[in-house]
Amino acid sequence: MPVPPTRPIHPRPPAAALRRVLLAVFAIGTCAGGSASAAPKPTDPDALLAAFVYNFCLFTNWPEQGPGKPLRPLVIVTTGKPLPALAALAQRTIRKRPIRIAAMPADGQFPEQCDVLVTNGLPVAERDSLLAMAAQRPVLTLSRDPGFCQAGGIVEFFVAKDRMHFRISRFHMRRAGIRIRSRLLKLAEIVPAPTKRK
Repeated sequence: MPVPPTRPIHPRPPAAALRRVLLAVFAIGTCAGGSASAAPKPTDPDALLAAFVYNFCLFTNWPEQGPGKPLRPLVIVTTGKPLPALAALAQRTIRKRPIRIAAMPADGQFPEQCDVLVTNGLPVAERDSLLAMAAQRPVLTLSRDPGFCQAGGIVEFFVAKDRMHFRISRFHMRRAGIRIRSRLLKLAEIVPAPTKRK
């Protein structure tokens, strides 16, 4: 009997391929909404971070995103050292939701409207306090600060062999009540759930 042809196995796309896709999508969209000079340079780590933040927003679902729900701006709150590259995201939309970039209020109170929290170089105590407040809300938290996921964050970016990678805490994602799509989860380093203290 003839042997039926086997379906080819497609390997998981390498992180380098994902990086190129993320940069291309961000650059094309930015040029469409603004000037070509606003497109990120591959060698600019802040622009690369902005590209990853944008694409995580694309591949994340928030609980209020159901049919019939009114659309409101997707608010990205930044805190810590300035990240000017994120300003370009204000020209973009996520599933017809305009993006709004906001700074963390000076009084330290967690903003009423915050869908995404990006921290950059915060002192540990301040970072942990913010993550504790964000944990009570459907907020996607991202940072490239070491130990971010262990401290309660959802997505932590890091550089290995001169390339940007990311790790994801599914535990903290589920606790926040949001869902990152499998396309990114398959490419991530998954952080183990914290062990319960006896």
